[in-house]
Amino acid sequence: MGKFENSKKFWLEEFKNNIPILDLPTDFSRPAAQDFDGDKIHLKISKELTNKINELSKKLDVSNFMILLSCYYILLSKYTMQEDIVVGTPVIGRDKAELLNIVGMFVNSLPIKEHIDNSISFIEFLNNVKQKSLNAIKNSEYPFDQLVKDLEFQK
Repeated sequence: MGKFENSKKFWLEEFKNNIPILDLPTDFSRPAAQDFDGDKIHLKISKELTNKINELSKKLDVSNFMILLSCYYILLSKYTMQEDIVVGTPVIGRDKAELLNIVGMFVNSLPIKEHIDNSISFIEFLNNVKQKSLNAIKNSEYPFDQLVKDLEFQK
């Protein structure tokens, strides 16, 4: 079985039982006519907090991304009271040598599903997120749009 088929098997197995839908509370109703006007929130992380995140990532052998992703999962879980959450993250899609010199944008989305278990420590949860992230990256060759088709995703 080739890498592509292994990746396909991984993703179909990951989402075989359920595809959790995030149910975020809103502070107002959606308008009748959809628009794409958004807003921006600018946030600066202090040098002190950045240094602490860097120290923690070195100490636990994880990336800063994994620490922040773990925090994001927990935040979403607190807002929604849901235990199963999927967060999508982009990944570079140039994992083949023949694509390195081609002009264009090669990006894939990785839908990383995590179960938030309040009975484990943050460090244990972070290690779970690390493993899920590494497995997702290892299987990033399988296109997200193909996964959606193969799962027969319905709105």
